[in-house]
Amino acid sequence: MTLSVPRRPRRPAYCYCSETEHAEILSRQQRDPLPFEEAMRVHCQSGIRCGHCLWPLEQLFRQQGCYVASPGTE
Repeated sequence: MTLSVPRRPRRPAYCYCSETEHAEILSRQQRDPLPFEEAMRVHCQSGIRCGHCLWPLEQLFRQQGCYVASPGTE
């Protein structure tokens, strides 16, 4: 007998510091592209808060073609 465990619904990727879903942050970046570090300060309040979502958002921006390198980083 096999027991199946009900799956939890997946929650959208989320920035806890700014209380914003990654999809919304991506949409903002697509509308008004900013260099990555500035985008994170504006959209995620990084530098002030945890920075937990920086790497996932960088990868998302790169996949969607809206990553802009910060001056002096690439």
